[in-house]
Amino acid sequence: MAMSSRMQRRRMKEPGWIATTSPFPVLQTSKDGDACIEFTCFVPTNKGSKYGNAVFRVDVALVPDFPRKSPSMCFTPAMYHSNVEPNNGSICWDATGPGWVASQVLHHIIEFDLPFLLDNPNHQDPHNVTAAQLTARDGEGPKV
Repeated sequence: MAMSSRMQRRRMKEPGWIATTSPFPVLQTSKDGDACIEFTCFVPTNKGSKYGNAVFRVDVALVPDFPRKSPSMCFTPAMYHSNVEPNNGSICWDATGPGWVASQVLHHIIEFDLPFLLDNPNHQDPHNVTAAQLTARDGEGPKV
């Protein structure tokens, strides 16, 4: 039990760590005891990305049970992508959904996994079926 709370305290410091080490700014918008911690970060695309040298805004919310519960993340504004909800920009993928494990490192997801997801959408489990079908039709992935 003590190890879990120690890990939770360490993980709750991650937004500040991301802010001081990331080449792109992180804006912490609220922090209130047991309430959700919300912050905004800016995610650059990987070199050679089909999005070019773009930087996307991602809003992150950490629930009080973080890291035992997954964070919620959304692109603001919403982008047209197989794994992004077109109405609110929420990101639906295994790393922050059913596949979440408490040992995952948030800054790794933001700095490496999100840029990878942008260029490698999961067409098998799309959040935006239309985008997945169009991308698959254009030869960038399997048919849905």
